[in-house]
This record gives sequence, C-alpha cells and structure tokens, in this order.
Amino acid sequence: MLLAIRPATAIGSYLPTGTLRRTSSKKFSTKLAWFCTDGAAPNDNNASEREMKRVVLSRKNSLFAGDPRGGRTAAILASLTFICRRHEIDLQLYLTRLLLNLPSWPARDLDAWLPDQWKLRQAARLAALQDTAITDS
Repeated sequence: MLLAIRPATAIGSYLPTGTLRRTSSKKFSTKLAWFCTDGAAPNDNNASEREMKRVVLSRKNSLFAGDPRGGRTAAILASLTFICRRHEIDLQLYLTRLLLNLPSWPARDLDAWLPDQWKLRQAARLAALQDTAITDS
C-alpha cells in the first residue's frame, strides 16, 4: 500500500500551536543541541533498561524471601551488587574484604566501605604497592 505524501500545510496542522508549541520546541531544541555537541551523550537508554529488568526480576524473586528481614537483606545485597557492577568492582573481592574487616571497623568510619570510596582506597593501595615494587627492584 502506497502512502500519500501530505503537503506541508497538512503536516503543520498536527503540530501544537501557541504557547505549547513555543515551549515544546524550545525544550526539544536545547536537548537536541546538547546531544549534538556532547560526544559522550548516550543515544539510547539501554543501560537503564537492563538495570530495570534486573530490579523487576529481583522483585519477582523476592516475593518468597521468607520474612521481612530476609527481604531487607536480599535488597541490600542486590543494591551492593548493582553498585559494584556500575563501578566495575570485583564483587567477590569487595564482599570478602568487607565481611572480614567490618566487625573490627569503627562505626564512625563506615562510609569508607561504600563501594565508590573503597574503589578509590583500593586504587591508592595498588599504586603504593607498585611504587614500592619499583623502588625495591
């Protein structure tokens, strides 16, 4: 089936008029300008869609957590795995260090064990180890 080409006047009749047209075109033009000038701007939202799928599946699996405390624990672990994945942290290494050191860690310094802070400390520790290895050789 061939589609008939409509003249520009017919297409224009579907666009919003007045104040709505000015505000929507201004919003669209600023977002389009940002997208065209920023090379790092994502052209899709696949990453957020994938994460939402994980959240939905986790919610479905959490229906049978047993009790509220188990559901809370599962939610905390799911949150930690998500954050570690976003920061490209080895989850097994992070959880091992966290569970080994957390009981003896002072409560006022618990922010140091947030994944992003831990990654910075880990990078600094590795850099210091590399510097000592270079100076020892």
